[in-house]
Amino acid sequence: MKRKCYDSYDYIDPNNLYTYPDSSVLRNKQEERDEQKARDLEYRMVASKSLKLFINPIPVYSVEDILKIHQFLFEDMYHWAGEFRKVNISKSGNAFIPIQSFDTAIKFFITHQKWCVSIFFAIIEINKRRTLMIGENIKTLRKTHDLTQPEFAKIIGISRNSLSRYENGTSSVSTELVDRICKKFNVSYIDIVGEEKMLTPVEDYQLTLKIELIKERGANILAQLYRFQDEQGIKFDDSSNPWVLMSDDLSDLINTKIYLVATFEDVERYNGYLDGIERVLEQASHLVVA
Repeated sequence: MKRKCYDSYDYIDPNNLYTYPDSSVLRNKQEERDEQKARDLEYRMVASKSLKLFINPIPVYSVEDILKIHQFLFEDMYHWAGEFRKVNISKSGNAFIPIQSFDTAIKFFITHQKWCVSIFFAIIEINKRRTLMIGENIKTLRKTHDLTQPEFAKIIGISRNSLSRYENGTSSVSTELVDRICKKFNVSYIDIVGEEKMLTPVEDYQLTLKIELIKERGANILAQLYRFQDEQGIKFDDSSNPWVLMSDDLSDLINTKIYLVATFEDVERYNGYLDGIERVLEQASHLVVA
């Protein structure tokens, strides 16, 4: 999986197109206590996010992604977005516009009609091309294994008719089904979809926590390594000494490599690496004491 290049939980980052910059949050984040200034800041953030979306449209992979952009265009962009919260209406893809907002909505569409329509059709076109590409990749995988449509469909737990629609691009493939195909046929997500799978906001947050734990654990182990080297009289600049090489490598991990971690697999690999250093250090300490 691939991490987003921005913090999914940072309300003050204009790159974050999925987060509505609530004025109360901005007030705390940027220490802006004046209500009107906070609201002005909120509007500027929405405008900035709108510009980002226009310059660099969000890639569309599924219906869920379309709904996210629908929510962005039809809620976050509108000056009347707050009406959704006031009338306690679910802010989902099926949410309807409060009656008192019709007038404002119409004015918005008149002003921004061409822009909204162009974005809408761009989304449809992108999704159509991706659906066709994914279908073609699934068909290629099936033929590579010399399987008929009924045989392939049975393996991944769907009907032959559904598989046929996926292969010819008339139906979009869910992320869950792509994951199932990858597991059943031992292929990567990129083989089917064409690029690495993005982490969800929850997964991104979990990965960030794990990275922080590795950094903290690595720093503690590095301190133990330095202490051991001092006790053994090992010179810190002795590049031929395995203990110095080990500490240099660990230092590089927690200061550089850790920031390049993009998957949970990377985290597990680094955790295993730290386990190995701890075992070696523990055994060496016991031998010295003995």
